[in-house]
Amino acid sequence: MPGQSFGVKPLSSEAVSDFRAYHGHHERFNYSVGIHNHEHYEILLHGHGGTRLVVGRASYLMRDYDLYIIPPYYIHGIVTSEPLADYDRTWLHITPACLDSLGSERISFLLKTEALTARGNHRFPLEKGDYERLQGMLEEVQQLKRSQSDYQEMKARLILGIFFNEMSRLLQPGSRDSGEDRQSSPVIQQVFSYIGENCTEDLSLDYLADRFNLSKYYLSHMFSRVYHVSTYRYIRMCRIAMAQRLIRSGDSMTNIAQRCGFNDYSNFLRSFQQITGVTPTAFLKKAERQEEPGRGDPEEKLRPGEGA
Repeated sequence: MPGQSFGVKPLSSEAVSDFRAYHGHHERFNYSVGIHNHEHYEILLHGHGGTRLVVGRASYLMRDYDLYIIPPYYIHGIVTSEPLADYDRTWLHITPACLDSLGSERISFLLKTEALTARGNHRFPLEKGDYERLQGMLEEVQQLKRSQSDYQEMKARLILGIFFNEMSRLLQPGSRDSGEDRQSSPVIQQVFSYIGENCTEDLSLDYLADRFNLSKYYLSHMFSRVYHVSTYRYIRMCRIAMAQRLIRSGDSMTNIAQRCGFNDYSNFLRSFQQITGVTPTAFLKKAERQEEPGRGDPEEKLRPGEGA
């Protein structure tokens, strides 16, 4: 229905044990993931039908045959107020550890993938033939992964090595796209970027409205309309995404809370649970289990609506 708001699912920190791939074509797709993050890389091959994709502080109008690289803990998601029509995309979720294991002593696909987004760009245009070749590899990985056979798993990993080798060859390390796509309200995009860069500061709606010379009502209304999330919640999402990156550092939870802009630990704990669905301690324990060989989530299931 026109005007209906999609994209309201809370930020999540779903864990993938190693990798999974999915291809989907939807005549009508009620996108309901919303802006979120996760602990793994997402490689998104966009065929057609998408609208606008937010990745970190960047915003892109989705074009046919684009490849997007979304690093771990980056807040991202498609922004739309309508169901997507004739939506075709293929995605790969892969943990940094698994990605690092695909290469040899002479090559690190993890470092190569990190280099591709080093200058802040996440969108890479592909020729149709290159797009179809990469998509075909991920579709084969999807089929092999479903078999739950050790031999097929090994074959899938070999194909992933070929995929990342080809991706590294096609894409220019550190290159920049033609730039972010401006939306109808560029000042709101500036606010979005400012929050992402300064989320640990003492931000408030009054402060942001004054800084960007806007009324509080206009800022609040337009921000929610454009990004389908309130400014207050987005500030908390950015802070919690930062905390997720820091939790494995060994620093105390109290120090992490302060570093992420929470002056009160109880507020940090409450926000972390509300945003991710788990406590910081449970998040750390789960992350540690995922890093242990053979300790991936045995109940991990693939749902068609997942991925950007």
